Amino acid sequence: MKSPHKRGFTMMEIVVSMSICCMILADVALIILFTGQNLRKMTNESEATKDVSFAMEFLRYTLSMADYTSVSISNANHRIEFDDPNLGGTASAFEFKGGHLWYDRDTSDGQEEEKGGRLINMTFEPVSARNIIHVDILSRGRSGEIVGNLIQASADIYLRNK
Repeated sequence: MKSPHKRGFTMMEIVVSMSICCMILADVALIILFTGQNLRKMTNESEATKDVSFAMEFLRYTLSMADYTSVSISNANHRIEFDDPNLGGTASAFEFKGGHLWYDRDTSDGQEEEKGGRLINMTFEPVSARNIIHVDILSRGRSGEIVGNLIQASADIYLRNK
């Protein structure tokens, strides 16, 4: 004898359950998408912060040893030349060009310069009696598709007085 109350799912129940599953999967996909974008943005901002910190500390370490009488700023404040006491007074230079900080250890040898951190802009400004240099640095990090916050740093570097 067959049971008269054998029951399956109706078409309406299947459509409703599929709709609910699709909405849940769409929400999960959006969460994954936004989490990935935020992660890339945070990584980009940390790279920008690292680039700015590296450039600032490198400049501060090197220039703080330079005698203020040997320092000259040129090329619309994007280049600074100085006698580097760490290299026995060799003429050296920092220059911002092509989105990078470049360091030329010996400007007289005609060899390639060393490329430092990736930046958007950098300027050197003389301050008070030439023994202080104000440095402004801007960066947005390295990855192009996710634009993070603009990272900015400024510092006054005190030059050595013989």
